[in-house]
Amino acid sequence: MRDFNPLLLDTSLGDLIPQTRFNAVLDAHGLYDGQRFVIRLSPQVHDLIASLPQGIAITSESTRDQIQAFSTYLHETIHWWQHIGSTCGFMLSLSYPTQTHANLTHLRRFLEQVGPVKSIRRWVEENPGSRDMASPSATANIIINNQFDINAYRYLATIRSALLELFIIQCSKAWRIATASRLATA
Repeated sequence: MRDFNPLLLDTSLGDLIPQTRFNAVLDAHGLYDGQRFVIRLSPQVHDLIASLPQGIAITSESTRDQIQAFSTYLHETIHWWQHIGSTCGFMLSLSYPTQTHANLTHLRRFLEQVGPVKSIRRWVEENPGSRDMASPSATANIIINNQFDINAYRYLATIRSALLELFIIQCSKAWRIATASRLATA
């Protein structure tokens, strides 16, 4: 039996490591996860929505619980619309599919060159080699760079309050100084 790799279980990097499992929510009826751009519904809400007729249709035969479940789904969907309605939200929501699209050709090439390997990053560390564009090392380097570049974008785009507030304060201060200096010389 193989031991678990402790690096794979390290959570010290937080959101820098993308989460790829999107579980149902168990402590609420539903939620919108703004970091991962996913709507999560409780299993009960899923079941009730599945029991409704196809499409957006509430009939006289719909139960109060079914209507409430659909209301929860609609509520969380509105959160998603609010988020994706901004340019930043739209770009962030595309980041996971973008990572896949950006790397798919390179992953297939790496699979042909080396075979199934996990992790590619560890493989590169253990197999330093030629960096000519046809080498497996170069292919792996492209994959790793694409992955980390998009992760870095996601991280930087979601930095909140402290840095944004500091930036706004500094811009405001710079504007005041520039304006006051200009007025003083006029």
